[in-house]
Amino acid sequence: MSTTPVTPSSIEWQWAAFGQLSNHDVYAMMAARLHVFVLEQQCLWNDFDGLDVDAHHLLGWAPPSSSASSKGRRRLVAYLRVLAPGAKYAEASIGRVLTTSEGRGGGIGRALVEQGLAHTDRLYP
Repeated sequence: MSTTPVTPSSIEWQWAAFGQLSNHDVYAMMAARLHVFVLEQQCLWNDFDGLDVDAHHLLGWAPPSSSASSKGRRRLVAYLRVLAPGAKYAEASIGRVLTTSEGRGGGIGRALVEQGLAHTDRLYP
């Protein structure tokens, strides 16, 4: 079954501190990170570095598709986190940047980074 292509204009961007994320949000975030970094890129490291709880998280959600597997839920197709100055480096930093296979090739990665840079500048001018 074909689905509508995901474009930057169809993405719902969600900024949240860790404590503001729902269980579903955290599950989707960690599943995407595991899938992209460990399974696709074969980067074997401990993703649970203790920094997520104090980070700002940007989640890019695609609208629900008509596929049976999505069960009418929005899908996480882009993600990054922002760390405050001093959390890992002297300056603020952006990390764990990813787009899922569904979100690649249409400019969503560029939109994700633009959102991340703008928000980081607002948080830490």
